[in-house]
Amino acid sequence: MHTTTLQRFVMTTMAVIAIFFGISILLSGHIFSNNSSFHDTFKLFPLWKNILFSLLLLCSITIVWWLSTKKESSVRFIFWYIIIFLVVGAIFFQPYKPVFDNFAVNLQAFHLVKDFPKCSWQQYFSIFPNNVAITNLLFWLDTPFKGIINTPEDLFFINACIGQGLMLFSIYQSMRLLDLIFDKKFGNVLLFFYILSPTYLMQFTQVAYSDTYSLPFLVASFRYVTQLLITVEDVNFKIFIKHLKNWYFIICSGLFMSLALYLRPNSIIALVAIIILSLLLMTKNRRTILLFLVSLVFFSEIITFTSNKTLAQTNYETNISKNNKMPIESWFLTAYYNGGRSGAKINQITDKYKDYDKRKSYIRSKLFTKLRSLGPIGIIATWKNKCNVLFGIKSDFGMQYFNSFRDWDSRQLKIRYKNLYDFLTPKMIQISLISVFTCICLLFFYAILFLKNKANITIYTQPKKMIFVLILGVFESLSLFYILLWEVQEHYVYMMLPFLLLIGSILSGYLAQKSIHILKHLSLRKQNFKH
Repeated sequence: MHTTTLQRFVMTTMAVIAIFFGISILLSGHIFSNNSSFHDTFKLFPLWKNILFSLLLLCSITIVWWLSTKKESSVRFIFWYIIIFLVVGAIFFQPYKPVFDNFAVNLQAFHLVKDFPKCSWQQYFSIFPNNVAITNLLFWLDTPFKGIINTPEDLFFINACIGQGLMLFSIYQSMRLLDLIFDKKFGNVLLFFYILSPTYLMQFTQVAYSDTYSLPFLVASFRYVTQLLITVEDVNFKIFIKHLKNWYFIICSGLFMSLALYLRPNSIIALVAIIILSLLLMTKNRRTILLFLVSLVFFSEIITFTSNKTLAQTNYETNISKNNKMPIESWFLTAYYNGGRSGAKINQITDKYKDYDKRKSYIRSKLFTKLRSLGPIGIIATWKNKCNVLFGIKSDFGMQYFNSFRDWDSRQLKIRYKNLYDFLTPKMIQISLISVFTCICLLFFYAILFLKNKANITIYTQPKKMIFVLILGVFESLSLFYILLWEVQEHYVYMMLPFLLLIGSILSGYLAQKSIHILKHLSLRKQNFKH
């Protein structure tokens, strides 16, 4: 297949996916009456209010853009001040406590730190080895603080501080990406979007878990990979490898991606998207991608070696019994059986048989029966519903689950945190929803415009638009992983959120730039008319 034809096919496919996301979100709730989140925990705006506030947000972004042309540094300073206040302040006025699996991970890390070298692992981690990596990392990070860790609450606090630090690191990396590839005004728009995503800033990385710690490293790696690709497009490869700064990019991109993959193996979806799209859209990057992959393999081997050594020193026992393993079909069952969500119905099926082979056969039969009963239309409807869980106007970003706090034993603090939670959380959810809704709608309309003008495929030879396609590719690939192959929960949107906010910042930035140009032109015409 000719390269241009293949490019057109990939771009068209990505545009169609974006349109599917947009239609799903626009149909995800009531138009005029109020919506409710999952289990009716929170009351949320109807569609018309989301549209209204999205328009107000776009007007605000235009003002931010205009101010950034006058006082770019001042605007950036104010935005960073607000972000740091929200991220750091949340540790103290809304100190969210780990729940469910991340509670088990943090508790295991506490026992490893306190009992090392005479420590042991809970059987849970032999049955679900996917949570071993994050537990190892927490053990490495928390061990230097062993002298001040006396209770699990102490470890929760330290991990919250580390997590919020990673949050700021992630925001900085994504901002620098826009600064370097686009313009600092785009970076300011991105910071504004982050401010209007308070559930992400305040809650996500406080509860240390695999996705919360993996995502910042994925964002950082993406930033350095894109810098590599853009640099090699501008210079000869022999000149490229002579510059020390480029080797710094290679090392950072490989190191951070290896950490992201170690903590969250499904990050490989983003890696595959980056490699395929960069090879497809950029002509001079094959050797650069190879250097990145060599760096990735090198650091992955170091991390794997260190991890295995830690497991041996902490007496980790692998799951020897086959009957304790969960077949891969169970994940596909969860992806389609109960509307794409885990729950009691799924557990009744997966827990029916103790014998692994019988369990696998039973789960597989239930999965195929469900897929046949759904049919093509039902499967597409399931994808739509899962898309709504991630991005729709009835999402609460999982905040209904994160309603317990550190220092919960203090009655006075318990009342203070709960009152503040009841006051802040509905507002935080709605503000974050408007940010997500605006970004999805911008992408939706951009995809429609692209399909109308798709013959002009040559525009994607421009570096800025190639980077936009890479960002979109990572966003859509991660989203499709959850929509097509995995279960969904409201807070899973966070794995895609930085890339969605990058997309929204780029599109709204160009829209603001165009709007200001039109307003200036109209103002000039009025002045000329008066004369």
